[in-house]
Amino acid sequence: MKVLIVGALGRVGHVLTRELGDRFEFVLGDVRGLDEPGVVPLDVCEPAQVENAVRLADTIVYLSIARDEDLGHGVEYAQACFDVQVKGLYNVLSAAEGQGNKRVVYAGSVSALSGYPDDMMIGSEHPPKSSGVYGITKGLGEDLCRTFHEGRNLPVAILRLGHVYCDGVGKRGPVPNRYCVYETDVARAFGAVISEPEPPWALIHVVGDNEGRNWDLEEGKRLYGWEPEFTFDPDGKPHARG
Repeated sequence: MKVLIVGALGRVGHVLTRELGDRFEFVLGDVRGLDEPGVVPLDVCEPAQVENAVRLADTIVYLSIARDEDLGHGVEYAQACFDVQVKGLYNVLSAAEGQGNKRVVYAGSVSALSGYPDDMMIGSEHPPKSSGVYGITKGLGEDLCRTFHEGRNLPVAILRLGHVYCDGVGKRGPVPNRYCVYETDVARAFGAVISEPEPPWALIHVVGDNEGRNWDLEEGKRLYGWEPEFTFDPDGKPHARG
């Protein structure tokens, strides 16, 4: 199976290629690092580049995000969020539909749920409700995926990711432990979802089994047999679950 990773040079992209490279034939698409061998030029806001990249694979994994460390938190960052996380995703979904309804695996975010109370358990059936521009655009991405699936029969799986903790990098900022998920758990989740094309629509939460977590993990376990192997203790680091 050929799998296009959109945003392959980001943190999660590096995790997937490292952990799953022996299971899938990856096509690496990114707007950055085009001097690196094997990277396909891919600006998600350029429909022609999107069409060309999607043509190279059977399944598309959409990881592209606007990076606030590059842009700050003002208007420029908000514009980038809408460009990459809404317009860019629309272009990829449209290309996937136009090329025979290729399956799309979308990296969503639990940030799309930040408008819910912290003490409320949130299931996969809960719609996006966010209080910040990043989460809002991630939620709009979910709505686009749902529209393409329900109206055009596009097969889509959404993984609402927590804050991905990578070895050698750790957390990016003061993120509460309950949001965190260890990099290998993320890779296992994507591997399970990519390998299993059924059902044609799915939405799961991918976070650690952390104290204070209010995102239900049962759908990932039910559909794909996935559950986290790591939890985050008060020291802020991942530990294997006993």
